[in-house]
Amino acid sequence: MPVPMPVWRILALATGSVSALVGPNASHCSAQDQGVTSTIVINAAPPVVWQAIRDPRSGESFHRRIVSSDEHSSVVEETFSGIPLIGATKCLLQEDSEVPGKRMDFCLLRSDKLKQFKGSWTLTPCADGKQTSIRLTTYCDSGVPFARNITNSTMFKNERVRLANLKELAESMQTVASGR
Repeated sequence: MPVPMPVWRILALATGSVSALVGPNASHCSAQDQGVTSTIVINAAPPVVWQAIRDPRSGESFHRRIVSSDEHSSVVEETFSGIPLIGATKCLLQEDSEVPGKRMDFCLLRSDKLKQFKGSWTLTPCADGKQTSIRLTTYCDSGVPFARNITNSTMFKNERVRLANLKELAESMQTVASGR
């Protein structure tokens, strides 16, 4: 017997609304648990870095696809590989930016393997607005109790790769914007 689709999902599909697509469990998006944090300084202005974070190309190596989007939030499908003990996992994430250009929170809506995945991007202008300091915090729970340290190590490595890719993309966008 088919399982009935929740009303909030039907509404989201019918209207294309990002806020309706997240469903009733989205309130946990801003909560933070003990996770891993990485920082980097990018030689680009904060608006350029913000655009690069929201650009689907910033996640090419992570197989990222925007499902739906509006001014302050997006639903993103992303596949992560190399997670200890579980391998690759496909996730549907909600990204919310209550303070556009300064902070974006993300949380797991659905995954084929993860219990929790959430975190935030925080942007801070520096060098008179010509550079941007990025802080990426990620919390991942695979549901395997003894795997926390291994999972955190992998998340830290993935954050470093993601930040390096973001730096390259944002700096190339800044160069184009500057006409160099």
